[in-house]
Amino acid sequence: MNAPWNDAALAGAFGQDFDALVAFASRAKAPIGYGFLRADGSVDVGRPASLWINARMTATFALAQERGTEGAAHLVQHGLEALSGPFASPGGGWYGALVPATESGPAPLPGARTDQGSLAALIVAACGAARAGHDRGRELLARALADQEAHWWDPGSGMPRHSWDPGYSRPGALRRLGDALSTADAYMSAWRVCGDRAWLDRARSIMRFTGEAAARSGWVLPDLFDAHWRPLPSGAALDADEARAGSLVASDGGAVAARTWDLVVPGDSLPGLGLRAVRLIARLARILDGLGEPPSPWMYDTAVAVYDRSQSDGWAQGGGFLLSVDGAGRPSVESRMWWVACEALRAAHGLGQWASTRGDGATAARLATDYARTVAWTDERLRAGQGRWIHELAPDGSVSTRVWEGRPDAYAAAAALLRLDV
Repeated sequence: MNAPWNDAALAGAFGQDFDALVAFASRAKAPIGYGFLRADGSVDVGRPASLWINARMTATFALAQERGTEGAAHLVQHGLEALSGPFASPGGGWYGALVPATESGPAPLPGARTDQGSLAALIVAACGAARAGHDRGRELLARALADQEAHWWDPGSGMPRHSWDPGYSRPGALRRLGDALSTADAYMSAWRVCGDRAWLDRARSIMRFTGEAAARSGWVLPDLFDAHWRPLPSGAALDADEARAGSLVASDGGAVAARTWDLVVPGDSLPGLGLRAVRLIARLARILDGLGEPPSPWMYDTAVAVYDRSQSDGWAQGGGFLLSVDGAGRPSVESRMWWVACEALRAAHGLGQWASTRGDGATAARLATDYARTVAWTDERLRAGQGRWIHELAPDGSVSTRVWEGRPDAYAAAAALLRLDV
């Protein structure tokens, strides 16, 4: 099939945009790893350093090093120094945020909980660094996986926990599917690097739960669950500290939304999570197929059903993907986030390739159309210039700063541009 993801000219344009994205992201370099990058390319030096940002930036530069980008190895090493140094707690684990300027050097932000989403990003960064040839990346990965084994993986549920306090004395009761999906992605990457089948099996457990949860809810995916992995009902109260675990912090010390989580409420579903789940089911199926193990029968049909519902609920009349919808499928938060468009591109590509190999030409053709539509909309609306992706649009198409005012993340776009895992 002559699908757009096979177009050489488009691949070349994506590569050029990736190179420009990396050049822009490199401006985030700070004394401690990488800081919060403003839209103008300057760093907000007064804002506490974020584990999530440092991990995502390091992962981005590892991709660039694998691609052969000049100077990328130094950027990876700089990130590893921060992740293995000041962010690492002497008692084990990692701090979610650091206050950079104290008399004795960087210190953990008081009261900040560490979240699994940030640690999943750290695992991805360590894997990328290891693949690029950094011994320190392998060391970081070994420590991160030992920490996962000791504190984050819950064998009883077959799912990861969401947050802990800094001393690992009080686990959070909240669970987030977004973190779990990021964990599945990270565990598949860990398996690829270290070869330990346990991590692939755990990723498979997460994706099996995700598929079952989607089937029970009409193929939509909520983000918020209780400690027993039951979806939180509409109107349920949230513990503020747990809900904001991993949130970026404003330069005045006040908490601000991170990764859009402050906009997510119980009872809503996120089309972006559905698209991420589709991508990961397709990735898992490819891995299993490569091992000579037929993918489970539920995988393909579930991926198609979740994809179709995510597209139906998520694609707005005026273009772009809604952040969330309510229980009836009505728009809830109509912001158009960059990461959702990136997941849409990767999901359509991954599932489209899978559909083609299965001989499902009708589905592959639909996905190719969706992919081309998302590429066109993203190019027109989410790019302020080569390598400069706008992170949020208001419903009217104007640039919005409801979540944050800068461009602190590069990895979502980088992964979409390089078309990873396909």
